[in-house]
Amino acid sequence: MGGAGPGLSQWLALSLHRPALAHYDEPGHFEHAWLIANRPTLPKPGDFDPAMRRAVAASMIEHGFYRGGSPPDLSQPEPLSIGLSQIDDYVAYYWLAALPLRLLQNADITQQLYATRMVSLLLFLLSIAGCWAAIRELTQPNNSLRWLLPMCLALLPAFADIMTAANNDAAAIAFSTWLIWGIVHLIQRGFSWVWLIGCAIGSVACLWSKTTTFPVVAGLALALPLSLLRGRGRWLVWAATAATTLFIGATIMQWDDARGWFRFSSQEAGVRRPVNHTLMGQYAFALESSASFGMQIQQVIAPELTEALRGQTVTLGMWGWTDSQDPQSGYLPVLLIATTQGVPDTSSPYQEIQLTAQPRYFSLTTTLPENTARLWLALVAPAKPALTATTSVTTSTTTSITTSTIFLDEISLTKRVANGSDSPTNFVINSSAEFGMARIRSSWQTPLAQLLRADPNHFVGALLDPHTLNIYVSKFMNLSMQTFWARFAWGHVALRNPGLNLLLNFILVSGILSSSYAVSSQLVANRSNLSMHTLHTSHTSHTLFVLGLVSFGVCIAAMARSNYILFLGSWFPSARYIYPAVVPVLLAVVGGWVMLFRQITSHNRKRFRKRFRKRFGEWVIIALFASLNIYSLVSIAQFYA
Repeated sequence: MGGAGPGLSQWLALSLHRPALAHYDEPGHFEHAWLIANRPTLPKPGDFDPAMRRAVAASMIEHGFYRGGSPPDLSQPEPLSIGLSQIDDYVAYYWLAALPLRLLQNADITQQLYATRMVSLLLFLLSIAGCWAAIRELTQPNNSLRWLLPMCLALLPAFADIMTAANNDAAAIAFSTWLIWGIVHLIQRGFSWVWLIGCAIGSVACLWSKTTTFPVVAGLALALPLSLLRGRGRWLVWAATAATTLFIGATIMQWDDARGWFRFSSQEAGVRRPVNHTLMGQYAFALESSASFGMQIQQVIAPELTEALRGQTVTLGMWGWTDSQDPQSGYLPVLLIATTQGVPDTSSPYQEIQLTAQPRYFSLTTTLPENTARLWLALVAPAKPALTATTSVTTSTTTSITTSTIFLDEISLTKRVANGSDSPTNFVINSSAEFGMARIRSSWQTPLAQLLRADPNHFVGALLDPHTLNIYVSKFMNLSMQTFWARFAWGHVALRNPGLNLLLNFILVSGILSSSYAVSSQLVANRSNLSMHTLHTSHTSHTLFVLGLVSFGVCIAAMARSNYILFLGSWFPSARYIYPAVVPVLLAVVGGWVMLFRQITSHNRKRFRKRFRKRFGEWVIIALFASLNIYSLVSIAQFYA
């Protein structure tokens, strides 16, 4: 197993260059483990130890955790905050991390943290071992991927950073990697009670670690019938999978929300309703009364439009009425404004209005700050059920933007900015709810939100709205690829040369496309072997497809979990949510480049000696990962210097 040595070297190098408590969530994870080790019962949400928090806060200050920020005042009598609490997380990692802490209860708090990191190190080594075991099931004995893939995993800088810090991702990734080994073994070699029991134990460990592992556990549901059906009957498994997916989709979805708007309310009915007031279209926004004042639905204003509106005086307006015979209170639309860090920190005025059964137009004007960074338009929950239609935002001064009041296309918006126009224009997409959109049914929304730690309707809305999809996917893909390779600590420690990210992203995408093309083309040709010689048995095509689905599921779940990037621009969607599928993802990247290099050397035999040609690609890949490691350590050391 060639990755153990590099893995230990990674841990040692990071320990020398990375301070204690370098990650934003490490104090919270450490606190959970510490409470388990020092109390007779499991901690509950809200539990904490004031003295422990004070010691941790002192260590955080000592090691530069708050550099560039405001450290807590250790002299204050009130309980100190040490960041995000992780008490409500699943307990598998914290049980393990508490074991050495039981023996070190009188040790310095920083030494106890390093003991917790040692548990993560063991899980890091287990991940490398699981990767080696899984690739052995897929490849022939002389295949270079058997040693190359574990070594690349050990040398992946951001992966090593996560896996040697105190966090529950270490357990989730390690257990997922071993479960992937079990899935591969069942499909490749057939059903076995021993392996089924082992996979069941692995599934429980995953489920007790973190929700990011759930797509991997779902892969076992595919592996089990495939391990039982060894012949042509396997098509029944895929047919049943497709039918089940369609059935679940039809069961949990309904079509009564407005496209381009993201719901923040818990109302069971959709926010879009047909109305009889034809003057303003066939539909209107339907906002039910709320138990407390708050946002009902929001729309993300395009970055190009936000830039054009900086310093402008804008008009917020709407047609509004109520289905009650008595006047009801309501509110005008509100612009949420982010001027720093991408987090909404100011807004337009909250103006209360009186709604009657007769539609009326309401408006106000406000001036946006010159340093406006991001904008969101929100419809606010009224005190009683009300209908709101034809929401608009128009400039009250000369502007250079025109577009349809029904639908806004980003490209034409850019052209309108460039060409110029003097007429006021409505900047709101789907301003009167004429275009519908699917959403998750209310009965499914809450459990899915708890599972994903994010609102699934925001994810569905982003996928179905072309205006938002480009913003969402581009941010997620770019930042996830950066954090996959080399972004550390809070996500704020990056490579010294940002231009390297373009090269790394090219390597990632090219490797995946290369391996996908090679596997799919040879499966279509019905050949008995694959170019990278991974076909150990005739069952490998099914194994690779299951691994592909698992990887896709993990990535989709990570994307859904990261939908806050639409509303909290300062946060980075981290590849830590994708790492439970790091083995199949890295197999696609590394395997794809191995095949590319073999194609290059086979077409240039005269330039490459036979002995050198055989392992040329492998050595280039190892050199790339080693160089990236050295440069990453230099970047980390210079940042904390």
